[in-house]
Amino acid sequence: MGRNRPLGALLVLLTLISRFSKCDRLQDNQQLVARYKGFSLLRLLKLSGMNQIESILSLREKHEDNDDDNERKLIIFNDIILSRRLSVRLLTSPDLRPLVERHLTNDGIEYEVVVEDISLTLRSDLELNSLQHSKFYWNLENNEPTPPPPPPPHHYMRYDEIVALLTNWTKTGDSRDLVSLFSLGETFEGRDTKGITINGNRTDLPGIWIDSGIDPSNWLSPATALYVAHKIINFDDESSKKLRSRFRWFIVPVVNPDGYEHSFVADRFWRKTRRSFTEGNRTCFGADLNKNFDVHWAGAGTTDDPCSSRFRGPEPFSEMEAVNLRKGLEEKRIAGNGESLFAYLSIQSHGQFIFCPFAGKDMIKPKDYDYLFSAGKAALEASKTVEEIKEEFRFGTPPDLRCKTPSRVSHE
Repeated sequence: MGRNRPLGALLVLLTLISRFSKCDRLQDNQQLVARYKGFSLLRLLKLSGMNQIESILSLREKHEDNDDDNERKLIIFNDIILSRRLSVRLLTSPDLRPLVERHLTNDGIEYEVVVEDISLTLRSDLELNSLQHSKFYWNLENNEPTPPPPPPPHHYMRYDEIVALLTNWTKTGDSRDLVSLFSLGETFEGRDTKGITINGNRTDLPGIWIDSGIDPSNWLSPATALYVAHKIINFDDESSKKLRSRFRWFIVPVVNPDGYEHSFVADRFWRKTRRSFTEGNRTCFGADLNKNFDVHWAGAGTTDDPCSSRFRGPEPFSEMEAVNLRKGLEEKRIAGNGESLFAYLSIQSHGQFIFCPFAGKDMIKPKDYDYLFSAGKAALEASKTVEEIKEEFRFGTPPDLRCKTPSRVSHE
């Protein structure tokens, strides 16, 4: 028996390698890594005063671009670059780095180099991700128990994996009678945006909607949504049982599947949809979904340049993915007995914040702000019990968490 174990392990390894040869995952990885070879990740230690804020904004406006046809030189990861005590991270190309460092030094902005060459980190993470992808499908094809979504960075699922996992929850074990699939609609490239309902038939229960993956570069947000779904469906601790029995859940892990897949195969830091826009002799791709809704559309911090990462789209709800989200929320809100949606949560990353309405700096707080405030404070207290959380979360409306800002800064 013992002699067969190495042979069995070898067969498993050969199966994984053969799966690699049947797909383009490794080639995709090479393209992603090559695109950012030599790029350095810098962390700005603190921004103080309007002059330093203006300095970062000028860097962004001069050098940050998102056009497929041009190599990007600079990426600033924090949309909300002006929140008090928030560290800003930026990625700079090797040829632009000396200029960026001179710019920061001349304006008295302290910084540290976090990663000298981001492509080395990308290569290591993506190779591990491809291996986990192969293990996932090997389990499915051989009727092995599908593992729960592992915590990142060990595995950020591709969109086909996510759909396979959601489908598997509707067909196996105790979750079969608890979970059902629904479609939010097709994307520009024809992908079906899938979500799951937990307790879908219990129209007497209040509903909670969770979505993620609006910004496709935020791989952490779909992973978080999947973990939440997994905990509600499969865990047997008291808190999971309460969540499972007291609410209907509508969970859409990836609102922007086209952009999400593009971030795996072409540009790790892609932020937009994939619809094409032609302006003169230029063809650029995508709009920022966060800026494509009709509240404060075309406000400060957005642009009408389709080649910018901050492109808002030609009009509100110009993107199919934004229309799909609106339609899905409207359908679930009126389903069941009256106002069935009790809460709406959208998961994004790049900041230690729990935001509540409203984002517009001239908008008043909602009528139930006191209730939201108490819920947010409870969440803050809960986050303090998690040892891995090193930077403290904060709660409030976006304007409350910002200092005074230049007029061209967005309050998404």
